[in-house]
Amino acid sequence: MEAFSVRSVVHDALKRVVGEEADTWLDDIVFGWSYNDPIAAYVCKPKRIFRDFNLEQWSKDYDAARCPCRSQRYEPLLSSIPIELIPGSTHQHVVTMSPEITDNYRLRAMLKEGLNHVPLKALDIEEALYEMGQLLDRLADASVGVLQLSDRKRRLMKKLALDKARTKMSRYWNKHRHVSAEPIDQASIKKEIEFISRRFLVLATDKAANTPTYVCVNFIRELALQRLSSPDFVLLHEEPELLEAAMHAETAHLVALPRTGVNLPYLMAIFKAHKGTFRWITNTANSSVSAMAEVCACLLSFLVPSVRDFCEEKSLLMEAEYGTKPNLWWPVSSIGEFAASLPQMVSSVYTADITRCFELIPTDSSEHSLVAAVKFFVECAMAHRRDRSSRDSIKIRVTNGGSMFASWTDKHLCPPEDCMHFTEKEVVWVTEWCVSHSLVQMGGEVWKQVLGIPMGLACSPVWCDVYFFKYEYQAMIRLLEHKLYESVQSFRDTFRYVDDICSLNNAAVGDCFRSECDQIADPKWIYPAEYIEIKETTVLKGDDGQGIVANFLNMTISVSSAEQGEFATAKCDKRHDLGFVPCRYTRFNSNRSTAQSLQIITAQTALILILCTDPTEATSEIRRVVAGMTDNGYESRRCWDVVKKVLKNHQRYQPSRVNLQITLEILEQTCAMH
Repeated sequence: MEAFSVRSVVHDALKRVVGEEADTWLDDIVFGWSYNDPIAAYVCKPKRIFRDFNLEQWSKDYDAARCPCRSQRYEPLLSSIPIELIPGSTHQHVVTMSPEITDNYRLRAMLKEGLNHVPLKALDIEEALYEMGQLLDRLADASVGVLQLSDRKRRLMKKLALDKARTKMSRYWNKHRHVSAEPIDQASIKKEIEFISRRFLVLATDKAANTPTYVCVNFIRELALQRLSSPDFVLLHEEPELLEAAMHAETAHLVALPRTGVNLPYLMAIFKAHKGTFRWITNTANSSVSAMAEVCACLLSFLVPSVRDFCEEKSLLMEAEYGTKPNLWWPVSSIGEFAASLPQMVSSVYTADITRCFELIPTDSSEHSLVAAVKFFVECAMAHRRDRSSRDSIKIRVTNGGSMFASWTDKHLCPPEDCMHFTEKEVVWVTEWCVSHSLVQMGGEVWKQVLGIPMGLACSPVWCDVYFFKYEYQAMIRLLEHKLYESVQSFRDTFRYVDDICSLNNAAVGDCFRSECDQIADPKWIYPAEYIEIKETTVLKGDDGQGIVANFLNMTISVSSAEQGEFATAKCDKRHDLGFVPCRYTRFNSNRSTAQSLQIITAQTALILILCTDPTEATSEIRRVVAGMTDNGYESRRCWDVVKKVLKNHQRYQPSRVNLQITLEILEQTCAMH
């Protein structure tokens, strides 16, 4: 909720001082918001649970039968999930999504709002005016027109804006004086949060990130130790401080590298409520590896366009040689890119999931290792680059805020103080460094991950794309060399988003993804079966065994006529069948900008127009979004105004797949659109 639009107040003040000339001065300026901490910052304390505790003392004192969560107070919240996940365990522990975890009704009410809820604060007009005054002082740095004003006019503009802001805030306070601040900073609430967070880990829920789950601290630590005791990890008998110092020394030559943190990463968990299991994530935020992981992600992401162009040129050369053009680049970066790449006709659809891809990718020195795949990826990018320019090194510029921007440069140039230069070998070295420092601290002990890549590094998703790209590229070349031209053609409409695969119009796709295959004698395979397992997720198949309904990302593809290639697409929301009601979007009574919160409707409506081909289906999805926002307290009229604006300005977004005129007519007939 906000009292007024800052942009409008500043714009009016400028026009009063300067006139119509200032009408466009703010067009290219974004007035951002900084918010207070959400509920998650108060109650989610994974660092305390997994890192900042005495592991030896805890192991000595822990008795599952006498765990505090098994007291009478929490008996209704006990779960059998611990018995299922820990071999030999016979004791239940608390694993619940119920806010009844606390008997403080005020804290319970805030937890029900979701982890992204920003508690309301009391309106302090003088403090707000002070912050707005600071914004106005910085406006000259962003607007050339304001910068060129005389000091007298700038002072007058500031006074007019602040006076109008004071008036609007006073009116707002008089109108909303019944709205009270939420007591997040009260002593009783702080005491209850401290009590809960010492006994339970509050974590996010899979596919519903703002819905909190409460898990017994002792159980989750026991489960974490079980994971660290697996063959994927090796215990290092070294002090964390010595490891941190060594890591710093290894990157000391990168003067511009942000030194965001000195501590080692630690584990985090996400509860998969629909499966009764947990997903483990390595929390590297502000750690001793986070900056290098961001450098790695920046470098590899920068090379993606070069590799994509390399694949296009290579496919044209292969087409000239073999008469068949292979699809050498499968990755897509978004559902929008996938929707724009759909063919005119679809006769069959196949979808699959690469199971446990983060956990099974080898990080050793073998030919199937991640580093070998990165070398291949970088070689492709550099081959394309060197055909066009001698500037084949990469410069990363680091801003004062820590953001990184990559560009090509000459390797003979000395980098400025705010830049880092990387040659081809050094790009690979960054990945080698990140892989060799896949460390996790729990208590005072440190483990190294020796199999798989940590889920949580900034570069992890890019690593997946790079790793799978190598085998997809080589598979298409191998099929061509064996003159299996039909198989190559069948993969022309195949896409992959990280670990999700979708292949359209591909009757032979099952032959290449089968697990029982002699990959030495048989050329029909894509990924090495020793490390990569494919699980088909096609929803429905026809009489001929070909898929006719499947979900890819958040799109459902349905083939209505295989002979004619007719198909339809719709939005797929996996949160409908979770078995619980998730916390969705933001609440109106959250201490956020209403205008910014309503952008959720803009994004969702634009997405629906891209995903749906049936106007009735599209209107149903739009109504569901608006209903969700109105249930969260937003005014229905304002919600529908946003929808109308999106439909009116649809050309600003990716071309839609649905008939907009029919969609608009249905909405006007069935909803409060007019």
